[in-house]
Amino acid sequence: MENITKFVSELKNKKLNKVRTAEKLLNLGFSAKEIKDELNVSKEINTNKILGFALIIISIVIYFYSKLHYINFFKSGYFSEAHLLTLNERILKPTLVFSLIILGVNLIFNRLSINKSVKAIFIVILGVYSISVLSYNAIIFPFIFGIIALILISFVKLPNKQMSIEMGEIFPYLNKKWKGSSIYIFIIFGAVLIYNPYAEHLFVKSNINSFSTNLDSANTFLFYLQKFLFYGGLIIAFLLSFDFSKFKISLYILILFSIITIVIRIFQDLKYLDGLSFNSLSSGSVFLIISAITFLVKNKTFANTL
Repeated sequence: MENITKFVSELKNKKLNKVRTAEKLLNLGFSAKEIKDELNVSKEINTNKILGFALIIISIVIYFYSKLHYINFFKSGYFSEAHLLTLNERILKPTLVFSLIILGVNLIFNRLSINKSVKAIFIVILGVYSISVLSYNAIIFPFIFGIIALILISFVKLPNKQMSIEMGEIFPYLNKKWKGSSIYIFIIFGAVLIYNPYAEHLFVKSNINSFSTNLDSANTFLFYLQKFLFYGGLIIAFLLSFDFSKFKISLYILILFSIITIVIRIFQDLKYLDGLSFNSLSSGSVFLIISAITFLVKNKTFANTL
């Protein structure tokens, strides 16, 4: 032990991290058990767990901080400040909040790393949200909160490359694979779109506000379908973030009810309107179907890499 302590001390002076130190010690002929005991790997602080708590906190702050001070709010155009406000506050913000909370829970309880695809998706969404919020809000705090979340995501560790058996014994958590899938973010987006009536301002250019005043049985059924796709979608997203293979059957349920929703919407449009409309309920259902089918078809590749 004295010998290994001497080498560890020398390697620390070279400012090597524990993984590089362990590799050097293995090359010098020390056993995995000796190295693990000497480096106190079991007592090492998991920074990703700390980041998980931080992501949950910042996501809650982003959600509840809603003070707005409009800039040129009444400018016309499809990409006006009004549309950016709707996109950010009613769609991107809840999508980010739910997705970040689920990611934080995963980092705390389920895994110690995040894959490149999930990280890239969050960087894009947070980047769009943080930059576009400046176009309609003079208050700088939402932008700052978005940037903080972006920085936290950038610090979350990616999985290490395949290591030797000995290195796996020393750092077992580094070889832990994520069993979830990034589809959970897409499902959350679709669920938010379905349940958000304000989303119609983005995707519908009709002055007819659906058929909400018609209280027949079909509309009542649609009302409950909307709630099911939202709350059920969030639950399914949470399950798929932990284990895609185990819970992928839930995607078939999501597809089935999304198709039923679209079919009823078509019949309702033909019954009450002059033609077909494409509101948030329809667009969200279509998005869920496309996302679910894409990930089911590609599950052999996407289940572990996305």
